[in-house]
Amino acid sequence: MQIVNYFQARFCNSSYAALELARNNAKYAGLAEKIVSVKQSKACWDLIISHSDEKKGLELKYKINKYNFVLKQISAIKNRNDKNHKCNADYCTRL
Repeated sequence: MQIVNYFQARFCNSSYAALELARNNAKYAGLAEKIVSVKQSKACWDLIISHSDEKKGLELKYKINKYNFVLKQISAIKNRNDKNHKCNADYCTRL
């Protein structure tokens, strides 16, 4: 199942697959965050460009809210993973 989520997140740019991948393995949280933040930036840019099309504007606002939600979830996963990380600072490779 993780391979499918990785494929969907990496190559299909699925935000929910990226979130699921981060939930299953916190080491992919950075990748998931990058995918979703790029999608959010693109949606914001499209919203600026499509200011005259009301239907498309509502669609894009929904997407932006969805990406904000997903980014908050990924941030919580990253924070939880950082809190669980305990090591001797002299030997830690994450510092």
